Amino acid sequence: MIPQNAFAADTVTYNGRVIPAHLGLTITHGEKEDGFTIDLSKYEIHGDTISIDPETLEVTSYYTDFSARTSASRGCTDSNAACWTSGTALGDMQFSGTGLLKGNWPNRDSFSTGDKWANITFMYHGKLKSVNAMPPHSRAVNIFGEGSDGKSVHRYA
Repeated sequence: MIPQNAFAADTVTYNGRVIPAHLGLTITHGEKEDGFTIDLSKYEIHGDTISIDPETLEVTSYYTDFSARTSASRGCTDSNAACWTSGTALGDMQFSGTGLLKGNWPNRDSFSTGDKWANITFMYHGKLKSVNAMPPHSRAVNIFGEGSDGKSVHRYA
């Protein structure tokens, strides 16, 4: 006999939302209720403050000081900040601070790390791609094609 909830084994309902399993999230099923554990050892934590998205249960950032959290702004004027260039009217995006920032930055063509290590993710032809452990003062070029949309920037010491 196959239980009816066999296909639900990789999801949990939290605050009325169905959350699929993902990196760092372990889902447990019990007789009375489902539960979850967020395993921080699966993340490259650099800091002592951790933010978790209440809708997806994903770790969204980690940092030592709230004021140092990664933030994005238009233009790339600070050589110590990371920069995701566009080459279009959308303009360049600058990332300062540390931690993980998710967003949507369309039509990116290169990424510079500034003075910190960085990981980036981007969408290219419908597939999510990553470049990890980029050292300070380095640049990724020629990996982006037309239509590469930035999805996250993670800066860390």
